[in-house]
Amino acid sequence: MCIRDRYEDQDWEEELNTFELDSYDDRNFHIRGMKDGVEGTFTLKVHNGVESDNKPILDAQNKMLEHLNAAGITCPQPMWALAQEEDEYDQELYEDHPDRYQQHSQGQRRDPVAPSQIGWTDLVLGSARGGTMFKKHAVRLLSWVEGTPMSKLHNPPLMLYHAVGQHLAKTHEALESFDHHAAHRRHSWDLLNTASLRGFLYAIDSMEQQEVVEGVINKFVSISGFQKNVPWQVLHADFNDANMVLEEDDAIRNGNSWRVSGILDVGDMVYSCRVNDLAIGMAYMLISAVSASKPKEEQEEEVRRRGQQLPPSKPVDPIEAAATFYGGYASKMQLLIPEKEALHTLVACRLAISFTYGMYSYSQDPTNEYLLQHATPAYEALCLWLSVPEDEMMQRMANKMVANAYR
Repeated sequence: MCIRDRYEDQDWEEELNTFELDSYDDRNFHIRGMKDGVEGTFTLKVHNGVESDNKPILDAQNKMLEHLNAAGITCPQPMWALAQEEDEYDQELYEDHPDRYQQHSQGQRRDPVAPSQIGWTDLVLGSARGGTMFKKHAVRLLSWVEGTPMSKLHNPPLMLYHAVGQHLAKTHEALESFDHHAAHRRHSWDLLNTASLRGFLYAIDSMEQQEVVEGVINKFVSISGFQKNVPWQVLHADFNDANMVLEEDDAIRNGNSWRVSGILDVGDMVYSCRVNDLAIGMAYMLISAVSASKPKEEQEEEVRRRGQQLPPSKPVDPIEAAATFYGGYASKMQLLIPEKEALHTLVACRLAISFTYGMYSYSQDPTNEYLLQHATPAYEALCLWLSVPEDEMMQRMANKMVANAYR
């Protein structure tokens, strides 16, 4: 099976220039080539086995990307795949060894379907008696969003955190009018499922670190009633610096020469409490700033490991970065009192989730250092966040709201 044959009107005039991108649990590839006489760039996403068995959530991701684009928010756009006729090799292999194909969720092989935004490919699942096992994986081709991911900047300027917070508010405003039945799901990374971390504490070697995470779990349980009194909507749910695309803009005069030009990756989308998305964004801004505030020799190692640009300025204080992100969001979106009261705990929840699931995933695949990109600094950020009393943090965020009135 050739992936390029699965997409409609893809008359590539030269061989694809392809390389693999860092990924968490999917396989993503950068593709560049000539299409119909015009150079094109795309992301080829091969989904993991779990998502491949959940076609509705893949459809929801495509619909969400289209909705955001229609609302003026730049993001990858799904391309149409060809009708999925079985090629001769696939058909012969299935007829000779039907037991080697893992059945999909409906318990039957997929019949040829009309063109859609989801393609399929057979990948090796593993070896068993009698030969190799195969499983069908979902494949999507997405347009490429040009720009620089925020994660590639070292020591991002403070006002960039404000701009990113504003962009989250703009995203929420666009998503207020969007819904999809598949987004109403139980998702491990949803902050409302923080208590589920108890089942993964064993993946954390340090007893001290386990106790810190368990303390966050207990705090969440004590405030979990907040969700009855706050707005709900479909969330991006992974608003981190690697998913923020930037462009340089020399016209900006507030000490920040970058503007947010797009967002990536809606794979964690979920219908949940709106404030959870703000907490997720604040948590990842903390992680970003913590990484930038390491001693010089560690910074240089981080630059080499992540391919970042050299630091242009002094690192910002991580707490100040999170508060500034909050200020940017609050300048565009009004928060209810129950949202504000739950926010400090929810930020800690995301940091605990990122650390715990990161360590668990790394224990399952120690060769994938990308899994540690957020896990290791997440624990540092968690300890730093918890060291600031909640009332002090709320005051700092309130000060940012006041500052916005004069911006």
